[in-house]
Amino acid sequence: MHSQNPAFTLTTGYGNMIPRKGGHLSFPFELGVAFIGTPDINIALTQGQVCNAQGLACIDVATDQTVQQNLQAQIQQYRGDLDPLKTFPIVSFGVAYNFHVRQ
Repeated sequence: MHSQNPAFTLTTGYGNMIPRKGGHLSFPFELGVAFIGTPDINIALTQGQVCNAQGLACIDVATDQTVQQNLQAQIQQYRGDLDPLKTFPIVSFGVAYNFHVRQ
């Protein structure tokens, strides 16, 4: 389920798609940033078993506290890794050609 609000963006640019000075080519450019908020991650182990390499000593992942604690520690590490992704850069560069169809 999507729980984030729409992203606020801040951009600035230079250039027009149709040159004002009568030329044929223009090179519009835009630079900015989108503030998207920190991504979130949720993982749950609610059923199944985990066993050693020989397939023995199996434990239930839903009820074993060690497995659940390790899972929560890994989720916190992932959240820390995702924290810098609060902003997203925007860079746009284009080339436009005007055929001068209208006078």
